[in-house]
Amino acid sequence: MPCRPARRLLGRGGPRPVCGLRRPPKGRGSPRARGRSGQQAAGALEAGPRAAASPVRGYSRLCLPGHPRLLQLAHRPTRTRLAEIAAEWGVVYAQKRVLRLGATRLLCCTLWTDLELGPGRVRNGEAVVRVMNDYRMMRHAGAGYRRVRPSDLVAVHHEHRAWLEGELAQPWEGPRIVVTHHVPHPEVLGSYAEGVDAAYASDLSAILKELHAPNVWLFGHAHNARDLQVGRMELRCVSLGYPDEVETEEAVRARIGRAIMDV
Repeated sequence: MPCRPARRLLGRGGPRPVCGLRRPPKGRGSPRARGRSGQQAAGALEAGPRAAASPVRGYSRLCLPGHPRLLQLAHRPTRTRLAEIAAEWGVVYAQKRVLRLGATRLLCCTLWTDLELGPGRVRNGEAVVRVMNDYRMMRHAGAGYRRVRPSDLVAVHHEHRAWLEGELAQPWEGPRIVVTHHVPHPEVLGSYAEGVDAAYASDLSAILKELHAPNVWLFGHAHNARDLQVGRMELRCVSLGYPDEVETEEAVRARIGRAIMDV
C-alpha cells in the first residue's frame, strides 16, 4: 500500500491507527472477494467518515470508530450519528460487524474496557473521570444528555465482548481476524499506570486462549504498545500514533507496515 494515500485517508490530527489489507495476487481468494481489498481505520479519523470517503483507488473504505470520534457525539446504545454520517458518505461503518475477504472473516468493534485492571473498577472509574476527556465531553443521549459515566462504557464493553464471543463461536474454516480500537490484553502495555491504563486495556485471556480464538487480533488506542503472542494467536498494535511520535517518513512507513497483511 502506498504510504501517501494511507496518510491522506487517515487524516493529520490525533491518533490514527490503521489496519491495511493488501489486495491478494491474481487467482487467490474466492470469486466473491477476488480483486477486492479494503482499508480500515481501527481508531480515530480526523474528520470521521468524511475523511475516509476520500478516493483511494482500488480500496473500499471502512470506518471502525475509536473513542476520540465519539467524544464529539452523544453516546447512543444503538445507531449513532457516526453511523449515519458514514452511510451518507458511502463508508462502511464497521461497528459490531463481520466483514469477509475471501476465506477470511474480520470481526470489528470498538470494544472499550471493563476497567478491572489493577485496583478494580471502582477506583479505576474514579481515576478516569478525573483525567480523561471522554467523561467531560461525551453525553448519553438516552439519559437526558448527561455526561457519560464509567458504568456506561463498561456496559458497552460487555455488549461488544458478548458479540465477539458469539461470532468467534460460529464455525469457520478460514482465518479469523479481530479488529478493535481498545487493547485485549494488559501485557502489551508493559508496566501500566494505576487507574488510567484500565481505560486502554482489558484482560481478555479467556477469549485469547479458547479453541476458537482468532488467528490475529489487531488493535489501536495504545500508541506504543508492543506486539504479543498468546498461544497460537498474535496480538498486533497497529496504532500510527500522534504526529510527534512518528516524525520521519521512515517511522510512518514502519508503523503502517506492521498493519499490512495478505488475506
